[in-house]
Amino acid sequence: MDGGQMFLVGMGLLTVAVVVGVGLKVGELELRQEKENRWYRERAHVVTDSSEMLRGLQAKRAEGAEKE
Repeated sequence: MDGGQMFLVGMGLLTVAVVVGVGLKVGELELRQEKENRWYRERAHVVTDSSEMLRGLQAKRAEGAEKE
C-alpha cells in the first residue's frame, strides 16, 4: 500500500467512526425525548383525573346547595 491508499483507508475509518458516533448520540437523544414524553403523559393523566374529581365534588356541592 502506498501513502495515498493508506490516507483513503484512514479517511474511511474516520468517516465510519463519525457516523457511528452521531448515530449513538441521536439514539440517546431519542431515548431521552421518549422518557420526557412518557413523564408528561403520566402527569397529564394525573391532572385530568384531579380535574374530573374536582368537577365531581363541585357538582355534588351544587346539588347539596340546591336541596337545602
